[in-house]
Amino acid sequence: MIRAVTFEAHDNLIHARWFPRSRRLVERLRLAGVSLSPEVATAVAGACRRYEEDHHLKGQRVPDDWFRARDAAGLRAAGITEDVDQVLAQLREAASSMPPGDPRTEGYVLDPDVPAVLDALKARGLLLGIVSNMPPALNKILHELGIRDYFAACVTCGNRDAPPPGVAPGTIKPHPTVYAAACSSLGVTPQECLHVGDSPYDDGEFAGLGVRVVIYDPLDCLDVQGEHVSRLIDVVRLVDGPQH
Repeated sequence: MIRAVTFEAHDNLIHARWFPRSRRLVERLRLAGVSLSPEVATAVAGACRRYEEDHHLKGQRVPDDWFRARDAAGLRAAGITEDVDQVLAQLREAASSMPPGDPRTEGYVLDPDVPAVLDALKARGLLLGIVSNMPPALNKILHELGIRDYFAACVTCGNRDAPPPGVAPGTIKPHPTVYAAACSSLGVTPQECLHVGDSPYDDGEFAGLGVRVVIYDPLDCLDVQGEHVSRLIDVVRLVDGPQH
């Protein structure tokens, strides 16, 4: 029986600068004057997102050419295969004109489904938690966005100075101690939890602990072996359905 629902925050509950990271190339193209149809824009974003997952850094240092290769994959999906370096230079210049967003939230805004999802899950008596690789500043961001009080636990990992109890300094998802810390804080077992994340690697690995994992894939572009949703509101339907 599901007693708790946990979420990755970044690109699930909250998005930076009005659009998810996978759509940033689309936004930079728009600012540079390149018009894309909705279908092509989705293809570009999906190509970027697939590259990120297929070439997951797994906590390692970002290689020098990683971002270029990701964006080049997106440009190919837009049919741009020549003068790639010149186009990327134009996009870097265009990115400087992006508005920074509200400084109180570091530019983050809520996913449109978040208020309805959180209200529905709380109404069902479920405990809610965060399990995220975002830094401790996440607590402040969630507070400014008006949703921090929904969560009985907020485990932010990767912190070398003040990691959660039971988690070694610098440890990140999907290390099992990260989710164990969340379960301990919520007072539940992994088998009583449903976790909503956006990465088959970062979040999908928690299934090995007995957690029911759901991948939020709004672009329907990832190779997800288990359960996935294209809108967060569909998580409520999964909770209401047959229990695994």
